[in-house]
Amino acid sequence: MEADGTQGKLRPPATLFGLRGEARAPPGSLNVDANTTAWEVYNSRAMTIDGELIKDWNDSLNTLLIFAALYSAVLTAFIIESMRLLQEDPAIVTRDVLLAISNQLANNTIPAFEPTTFVAPAYAIRINYYFFLSISSSLIAALGAVLALQWVGSYDAGLNQSSPQDRALQRHFRYLGVEKWKMVQIIAFLPGLIFISLFLFFVGLAEWM
Repeated sequence: MEADGTQGKLRPPATLFGLRGEARAPPGSLNVDANTTAWEVYNSRAMTIDGELIKDWNDSLNTLLIFAALYSAVLTAFIIESMRLLQEDPAIVTRDVLLAISNQLANNTIPAFEPTTFVAPAYAIRINYYFFLSISSSLIAALGAVLALQWVGSYDAGLNQSSPQDRALQRHFRYLGVEKWKMVQIIAFLPGLIFISLFLFFVGLAEWM
């Protein structure tokens, strides 16, 4: 079986053999039965290639989904703690109020207590900024993985119910769609979002330490 010069890509049988319809594949060059049509040869080879490709995609995306879920759960715990840095400590407020009351009781000339406006420290803002960017990147990667899994699932759906010729043509058009919409590149890019998320998390953690 010939390829079009790019590994894993198949041309329609009409292009491969210069044949149409139910024409027979040259048995000597393909090592197949003389009664096997070019469409059947194409479908057999395409099934092997697509099966390996779909398995690799599913394994990669499922692993990414599991990691993203576990990582997001851990990161959420850090975010809950880091958000406390953006709030005024109630213990400090209580201490200031009690101190002001004590001073007023000791000296009536001291003005009434006026609470100061709390301003979150800059480092606390930066920490939460990094953490929220990190979890956002992780969630985007997880969403992309879910959409990609649906995409992969629909790639070969319903092909077995078609005639050999229709199946070959449908498969070819779907493969062209995969190339047009850069599906391979998108799936390869999703783990990069997890790496970005981890980098942002460690930057925020280093700021906190």
